Amino acid sequence: NMSSSPSQHDHPLPPQKHQSELELLSLQHEIRDKNQQIRKISLRYAQLEKQFKSILQNHRTMLNHLQDLKSQIDNERERNRNLSKENQKVQLEMLAIQATNAKMDEYKEEISALKKMNTKLESAIMEQREMEDSKQIQSFKNKIKVLKEEYSKFEITSRKQFQKHEQAEKTIQSQKDQIKKFKQRISDLTIELKTLTNENESLRERMHSRKDEEHSIKQKLNQHQQILIHKDQKIKNLNDTIRMLQEQQTKLKSRCSDLETAYNDEKHRNAQMKDDLQNALLQQQQQAQFQLAEPPISPLHRKPQPQLSIQSPPKSPDTESQLSEEPYNFKISHNTFHILIKQLSFDLQNYPFDEFLPTFISVDFFEFKTELTEILRPNEHGVIPFDTTIICRNLLMSKYLIYYLCCDSLIFDIHLESDGDGTRIGTCVIPLAKLLEGQDRLEGSIPIRATLNVGESTSSVRNSADAPAIGSIEYEVHFDVPLREAISDHVDIAAIQAMRNTKAIVNVSSAQEYHIDIVSCSNLPAASEHSSSKPSPFVCYKFYHFENHSTPSISSTRNPKFDDDQLFPIQKNDNFTEYLRESHMDFVVCDAAHNDKVIGVCSLPLYKLLVREQLEETLPLKHQKSEKAVGSNCALVVRIQRKQIL
Repeated sequence: NMSSSPSQHDHPLPPQKHQSELELLSLQHEIRDKNQQIRKISLRYAQLEKQFKSILQNHRTMLNHLQDLKSQIDNERERNRNLSKENQKVQLEMLAIQATNAKMDEYKEEISALKKMNTKLESAIMEQREMEDSKQIQSFKNKIKVLKEEYSKFEITSRKQFQKHEQAEKTIQSQKDQIKKFKQRISDLTIELKTLTNENESLRERMHSRKDEEHSIKQKLNQHQQILIHKDQKIKNLNDTIRMLQEQQTKLKSRCSDLETAYNDEKHRNAQMKDDLQNALLQQQQQAQFQLAEPPISPLHRKPQPQLSIQSPPKSPDTESQLSEEPYNFKISHNTFHILIKQLSFDLQNYPFDEFLPTFISVDFFEFKTELTEILRPNEHGVIPFDTTIICRNLLMSKYLIYYLCCDSLIFDIHLESDGDGTRIGTCVIPLAKLLEGQDRLEGSIPIRATLNVGESTSSVRNSADAPAIGSIEYEVHFDVPLREAISDHVDIAAIQAMRNTKAIVNVSSAQEYHIDIVSCSNLPAASEHSSSKPSPFVCYKFYHFENHSTPSISSTRNPKFDDDQLFPIQKNDNFTEYLRESHMDFVVCDAAHNDKVIGVCSLPLYKLLVREQLEETLPLKHQKSEKAVGSNCALVVRIQRKQIL
């Protein structure tokens, strides 16, 4: 938020000390809110860390369970191998049984053949009993007995082998059932393993998401820390301004006491003079009593005494008198102005560089200090979604504000943050007079006019009206209380519009003198970091088309008093008015004892001279490249006065 410093010609504001204290309180509230947000984020981070630890513990238990299942699967696979080996053995035994069965069939065929032979032999014996010898018959019988015994033995062995075969078939069936059960168990385990792997992948994804959240939380914490550092720096600056205001207040108190004593002395002298006059009158009356009385003069014959006609000198038609004559009445004393920068879009064809560089915008409005947006890099399409709101609080509703809205504009300057120098490459000018014509808000897109010539130095600036458009800015501006409600009905808006059309900011004669007085510097740093030697400072500046001017150097001091007053005669015209409206006056403080080394720089916006005849500013000194403060309370005091040449 910007702090206002409106004019105090017609409507006095509360002291700047109270404003700075209010800003300090608001900053403290913002810091307290940011601390609460950081505590909430840290609590959220602790909860996420606990959840992450519990997830890790569950992940470890699941891994242990997976290892157990893997060992079980390995055991089942080993048992399956053993069963397959036993199955192979059983198959070999079955092959052996089949071979024995084949042999049994062969033996049965042989037995049947032997039986047939026996029947044949018996028939032959019966036929040739007489012819054959009984010994042969006996030998055949013996052979038959032997064959019967062998058959009985073979039958016993075949029965045993058949029983073994049946047992082997039973064992094979049971093993097949076990193999089916093992296969079912393996399929169940594979399904469970797949579910566990899916859960593991989901856990990994959640872990990655948690890590991303932690990274984003850390980035947010870093951003909040940077914001807090910026707020601390702002609080320090406010404390410095409060200290300076307190010093000014003490000086004003001493000045008031001196004026009061002088007033009392003057009052005492006037009383003495009054007493002396009364004594003189008494003496004259006493002397008149001894003189002859003259005949009284009738009032009809009394000569009329000449009356003194005291005419006030003619008022100069400058801004002060012009504003005092206008009967502007306001329903509210203060208002708030909102500036919303939505989006910046660069034109790919007219962009002055090969690649998009980090960019920020500076905003100038009325008498508020210049505000800067955050530094962002455009995307591949050249677009930056800023969505930045700048709030100008405690804006005094005065005649000067009406003239500013009629005749001046809101200015957006586009800068590059490539080497830390903040090079300006474009500008936008938004007229604000429509807010006086009944519109509650202004919004839309305005082109960015190029201010940097590619291939030349960074100081070569084009005329913004003729420069090509390098992009556009989407914006929105409005007051909290619209001006049609804040300004009384009897205000002549048509006269304001006519004054806006003629650009009648000041109605003065064309010949003017500008007195620029470099008053002093305060709290300048030492000549170098490693020595305590004091500098020999002098100040350089340039005004309008005049040559550069340098003050005399003052040797060996950190608080020089220059009092260098220079006169610049000006023939007022539209170019000079545009120069005051658009330009800043730069001051450079150098050290003559160390090869004119630059101690610090500062800048003064000149548009205030359009509505004021005198400016006295205390400008903080900054480093030339980084734009950081040179030191605490290190400042340059400048006084500029405008005079008319009649």
